[in-house]
Amino acid sequence: LGVDFALTTSCYDPDRSGRACGRCDACVLRRRGFDELGWPDPASIRPDPDLVRAEDRTEVGSEHPER
Repeated sequence: LGVDFALTTSCYDPDRSGRACGRCDACVLRRRGFDELGWPDPASIRPDPDLVRAEDRTEVGSEHPER
């Protein structure tokens, strides 16, 4: 089709910059479609605030060395 999928959106609730939420039905269906094709989705998806990256986690007590 020659479509630049980075210029498309399916999200019901994009943020002000146009990044997809990644959670709505349309985002889930889009992700499933790209997954089934084996293609990466080039759409910009905003970070999920409920997820914490492993490198951002702190071990309990690591900020206070044992005395």
